[in-house]
This record gives sequence, C-alpha cells and structure tokens, in this order.
Amino acid sequence: MISACSQQQVLPEKRPSAGLPDYRQTDFQRYIADNKRWLRENRHYLSDDLELEIAINSPFELKPEHPNPDIS
Repeated sequence: MISACSQQQVLPEKRPSAGLPDYRQTDFQRYIADNKRWLRENRHYLSDDLELEIAINSPFELKPEHPNPDIS
C-alpha cells in the first residue's frame, strides 16, 4: 500500500508534448498556419470548443495604429 501512495498520477494536460512545431517558416502567415495545425494534432483539449482553444493558443500579430516613422 505504501508504494501505491508514492505513485504520482500525471494529468494529460500536464504531460509535455513529444515535439514542438517547426519555427523556420518564410513568413508570419505560414508560421500561424503551421502552429494551428500542430495544435490540432497535439493539444490536449480542456473543453468541447476545440476551435476556441486553438484560437486562444495560436500566435497572432499586433501592429501599431500609428507606427513610428523613424523606424524602418
């Protein structure tokens, strides 16, 4: 009985993925698409709304409304 208590159960959402998505895309849109595909194939979902979880965990781009003209 004592040995059974020492066994820790690792929840599926806490297990590391077997690998990571590729990060050498030629542009940011391809990077987003590749990451979404990787999430669909590898994520342990926590809800029934798979698309929402993918959207929340996907990379995204923020662009300033008024870019600094001194930076090119």
